[in-house]
Parts: sequence; structure tokens; C-alpha cells
Amino acid sequence: MSKLPEIPGYRIIRKLGQGGMADVYLGMQENLDREVAIKILVPSLFRDERFATRFIKEAQTAARLAHPNIITIHDVGQVGDTYYIVMEHLQESLNARMKKLGGALEPKEALKIVKMTAAALDYAHRKGFIHRDIKPDNIMFRQDGTVVLVDFGIARAIDATTQLTRTGMSIGTPHYMSPEQCRGEKIDGRSDIYSLGVQLYELLTGTVPYTAENTAGIILKHIQDPIPRLPVHLAEYQLLIEKMMAKDRDIRVQTGAELVKFIDAVMNAQDQHLMPTVSMTTPEVKTMEQATLTTLPPTKPVSFRKQPERKKWLLPVLLVLVAGLIIGTVYVVTQKPFDKANTGGPAVENDKTVENEKAVNSEAETGKKPGQTTEIEKKAPDIPKEEEADTLKEKEAVETKEIKKKEIQKKPVEEPKKGPQTLKEVPKKEVEPPPKESVKIAPPARTVSLLGLHPDLRKTYDRMMASITIQLPLRDARFKVTGQVVLTLAIGESGKIAIVSHEDMMKVEPPIQKRKVKAIIGRKIGGTLLPPPTDKDGKPVRLDNWRVTYKVGKLFNKIILTKQK
Repeated sequence: MSKLPEIPGYRIIRKLGQGGMADVYLGMQENLDREVAIKILVPSLFRDERFATRFIKEAQTAARLAHPNIITIHDVGQVGDTYYIVMEHLQESLNARMKKLGGALEPKEALKIVKMTAAALDYAHRKGFIHRDIKPDNIMFRQDGTVVLVDFGIARAIDATTQLTRTGMSIGTPHYMSPEQCRGEKIDGRSDIYSLGVQLYELLTGTVPYTAENTAGIILKHIQDPIPRLPVHLAEYQLLIEKMMAKDRDIRVQTGAELVKFIDAVMNAQDQHLMPTVSMTTPEVKTMEQATLTTLPPTKPVSFRKQPERKKWLLPVLLVLVAGLIIGTVYVVTQKPFDKANTGGPAVENDKTVENEKAVNSEAETGKKPGQTTEIEKKAPDIPKEEEADTLKEKEAVETKEIKKKEIQKKPVEEPKKGPQTLKEVPKKEVEPPPKESVKIAPPARTVSLLGLHPDLRKTYDRMMASITIQLPLRDARFKVTGQVVLTLAIGESGKIAIVSHEDMMKVEPPIQKRKVKAIIGRKIGGTLLPPPTDKDGKPVRLDNWRVTYKVGKLFNKIILTKQK
């Protein structure tokens, strides 16, 4: 039996475990009489100053992080060649719980564990720290069931100047490492999100997503293999797994806070029987989907006051009244006095008729009959006959002029006859066509395939088209959709996308909604505007025959298209 280390102020009771960098002991803090966990750097690493420095850095890192889901550090120090960290004692790890339960956990329990771990990561990331080694051994529990994230020994402050963890040096556990971590690239908080997605997959299924005979094989699968499918009875969580384990970190869930909201939405939907759908093929799943669809609550418009019932007979009655009013108005306005023209008689009146009408009108105006002399005329002085004759002649002359003017106005103006005698033909001038050299027609842009585009532009297209979300009104989202859709796209010189062909392998419930879903996807992608395509030399081109495969899923009132590689 090996001798237990000695640290002043602490009584070490027994060894709890052993890690790659340090051994963990159960101890008693003598002045406070409380159990603590003491982590001591293994003796074989004493000679390497870098490991000792990294060990101390773990304590400094964890001590700066004060969060309910991050372990509490009590003390840190050095006694001779012994480096130690004193922290709160936690009795059970996630790894131990999984072994006790036979591997997988209940989905609700798994989501709660991942949610609390995501909250801890969000806090650490905002403080500038990355964990880099998310795995079951580093997730533990307090007695009240609180999840606690431990072992920031390989965490690194993003703004630190130390080079203990350099780009190109992969540190972590291969089964849980992100693709960018496997490639030795510079990483950020999204790498921890990927590792937590691997952890969720293991909690749901009891096994890690990628296994191989050696470490190199596991790393290669993280980089290039597709995300494994969950078993049929867990298919409702597939979309969450894919958002956490996306190979491209730009498509991944970006922050721990965003992941917490995502998990809350999934858990709420599970309670309300509104879980998102993914690919399911067995008859049992079909029955489950149909049952879920029938339990969806009916959507009704929100109203804060009672709407009066509509009277269906009111509209036709109003239309009839309005039509009658219009017809009556037109009749009154257009009605003419009764005359011969209205009875079918001659339209042109003779002279006698005109004279009779003038006499009647004169009688109405002056109040006397023709030939009758009024009292005023009797009292008027006598006018000489010569002057009377001159006056009559002047009146006749004026009347004659007025009659001629009216006749001239009534006569149509005759157009001059065209002919050699009236109009001289003007010789037409021949218009000379513009010289051919002045008309320049731009040659059409060259058509290329995806490989013919500028490399940077290809990356931009892949990033912009990698994940597409289509949000629908709640009243239009009462359907389920799973499966894939294969599109052949063409991109014009302006960057506008045109869909050349549309091959769908979608399953839509109810089936009558399939045409609608297909049209929605077509409008969304067909209306997308990308940067104008150029070739490797920067010259404008047109892209043709770009085949893109999307996996189709639905989350509440959103259709989510995820591009497959």
C-alpha cells in the first residue's frame, strides 16, 4: 500500500481516482472539519515544468468562475514538489450514474443534465474560458441533484498570453472532440457545444456516436462521417443532436444560452405533444406521428371582445337596394319631355310649329296674346314709320347673319382631297442605318459548374445555403414533414437563384399538404439572392447544374432545411 501524501492543514483519508494529470484524494479540512477533494499532480510529471504550470492554471481558472453549475475551489498551493488543489467534494459522476443505470438515461433526465451543463458553459465562455474536455467523468452531481462541471485543467483563457495550449496541439478525449479540435485548429466555445452534443447522444443511446479500433480512426470519423441517426423511438431528438453536432461550427448552436432556450422549447413541446419531427419510416412511428398530429390544439384567433354574429341575409338585401337606387337615378336624369321625337314622329320641326311655340313662349313672358296691345304700348309715343322700317331692316339683317353663322357651324369641314392637283408629294428621305461598329453586344457570361467558381465564393455559397429556416404563420403550420429534397440550381450573373429541377423524397402528414410544402420551399430558395458568381480570375460567369440535397424537418411553425454533404 502506497503512502498517502501529506499536506499541512488537511488529513488525507483515501484515494478517490486517478486522471491523466493528477490523482484525486478524499480529505478532511481540519480547521473547518469538512470533507474536501484534493487533487495532487502525479509525481512522474514533477520534472516537467509545463505540466506543473498547467496544473496551477487549472486552479486559477476554476477559482475565477463562480457559478452554481461549476465546482467551487477552496484552496490551491505547493508543498515542496507537491502541487495541490482543494475543492468541494462531489460523490457521484455522470459516468458512474450511467454505469449504475446500464448506459442510457431517460430522455427528460438527459435533457436536464445537458441544460445545466450548457448554462455553466455559457457563463465560462462569456468570461473568456473554453473547457475543451467535456465528458462524463467531468460532469458530477451534488446531493441535491445539481449538475456540476469540473476539471478546467485544460481550459484556456481566450485572451491569455500563455502558449500552453497552442493551435495545432489537440487536447481532449478523442470520443468527445469536435472536428476543428481534431484538426488542431483554433477553437472557441462552439467546440464545447459539439462535445456536449456527443454527451447527449451517449445519454440517450448508452453509446458514443463514433467508435474505431484506434484514436486516429475515431478522429477521422469526427471530421468526415455523417451524424449517426438516433433509434426510431428517440427520433424526435434528432434535430437537437444535429444542431449541436454540425460539422460546420457556423451551422451549430452558437452559445450555451441559445442551447438552453432550444432545450426548453423541446421540453415544453414534449409536455404539450408538439414535438418536432424528423425522418421516421416504421409503421409504429407513423402511428405515433398521426397521434401527435391529432392532439395538436386547434389554433383560434385571439379576441379580447365578443364578435357579433354576422347576418347572412343582410348583404344581398343591401346590394338589391343599391342597384334599385342607381337605376332610379339614371332614369330620372335621362328622362326627356314628351315630344314628337319620342313618339316616332318627324325629328325636324316645320316653320309653323316653331312660330307657334314662339308665340306661346312670348305670351307666357309678356302676358298678352298675339295682335293685342298692352297699356304700356298705348301710352308710348308714336314712332315714325320711316324709323320703324329702318329698325325692321336692321333686325332682319342681324337675324340673317346669325342664321348664316349657324349654318356654317353645322356644315362639316371637308378635308381637301388628296391627289396630284391638291397636294404635292414630298420625297421621302432614306434613313441610313447606323454603322455596325457603333453597336456593341456584350457576349453572354460563360457557364461553369461549381468547381469553376472562385474558391472563396464556393465557401460563401456553401455557408449561405447550409441551413435555411422558413417561418410560417401558426395557421399554416399544421402539418408534419420529414425526409429529403434534392434541388438542381442555376445562378445567373446577378446572383439570383433559379430552380431547374425539384426532386422530393418528403413525407408530409396530412399528404394533401405536400404540394403546399413543396411550393413554400421552392419560393424560399428561388427568391434567394447570392453574390454574383465569378470564376477563378474574377470574371462574371453563370453557375449551372448545382445539385443540393437538403434534409427537411419541422420545429413548431418553422421548416428547417439542413444541407447534406
